[in-house]
Amino acid sequence: MLNNTKKLGGALAALLALSLCVSSFSMPRSALADQSAVPAATVGAVNIPDGATTSNLLPGQPPLFVWSPPSDAPAKGAVLCLHELGMHSGVFTDLGKRLASKGYVVYAMDERGFGGWEKLKGSEARMSISRILGDIKEAAQALHKKHDNLPVFLLGEAMGGTLVLKAAADNKGLIQGVISSTPGGEHFNTGRNYMTVCKHLLTAPSKPFPMGKSLIASATPRQDEQDYLQNEAKVRINLTPKELMACQFFMYQARGFARQIKNTPVMIVQGNKDGETKPVSSQHIYDSLNTSDKKIMMIPEGDHYVYEGRHVDDVAMQDTLSWLDSHLPTK
Repeated sequence: MLNNTKKLGGALAALLALSLCVSSFSMPRSALADQSAVPAATVGAVNIPDGATTSNLLPGQPPLFVWSPPSDAPAKGAVLCLHELGMHSGVFTDLGKRLASKGYVVYAMDERGFGGWEKLKGSEARMSISRILGDIKEAAQALHKKHDNLPVFLLGEAMGGTLVLKAAADNKGLIQGVISSTPGGEHFNTGRNYMTVCKHLLTAPSKPFPMGKSLIASATPRQDEQDYLQNEAKVRINLTPKELMACQFFMYQARGFARQIKNTPVMIVQGNKDGETKPVSSQHIYDSLNTSDKKIMMIPEGDHYVYEGRHVDDVAMQDTLSWLDSHLPTK
């Protein structure tokens, strides 16, 4: 009986998600090319993470954080980072500093609805998968212009991991490599989570509730990481049912996005101690990739947050650097 209830709840939530959230994902391509810019005057001051500067790479939008190599070391490549649902660009501080020290210029952007976007008004500032994908394309194009002759890599985690797969599938030739961490939509405790979200979806679909706190607790067994992410000021613990379902609906399509990638190098990354995303989900996405240049990196001590948070696992860091270095253009 309990299993049937869970299945019913999951099916109901999924059906509601389609009607409530498809508009935020399936915006026509013409709309992506005609983004309504947020006036630059509305972008307020930001707290800059350790070692970073800011860049108005996308005019009228919240500034991106940038970690640059030492002034006496020319950059080897540019890396654009996309965060998990509820997070923000500042969670890539440790990753950004360490990649920059090895010769990469690292950019981290706030996805619409999160980070610096929370200070802005209007529909353009709310979470929209389609608009975020448009922002990624625009940012990659701007990076190619700003850093002439440098390869541009995308790195994303969880929802960000699915975003970078979709961006690579849609923009062939624009992206020189993709690192996608925990991108799969197959999660632990799916029935329980669907029932929780569905209850709020039926009564107040646009009203935030603190689902993020329990998701963080499930995602990592590290208490210091839980404490950091649950209490970090710009991490959004309170998420709306529509945002949660839009994210889940989008991530369910990750295998389809992977099938569309035929030439771009891709590395899938998964922590074995992830309590939110099932490791087999990342394996399924890896198997779905049509590019011959693909790799899957399983992190024995890693969890859901391989690249975000206080400290990037040293093994993951070394393997990530090796993969990036191996995909630099030959001179």
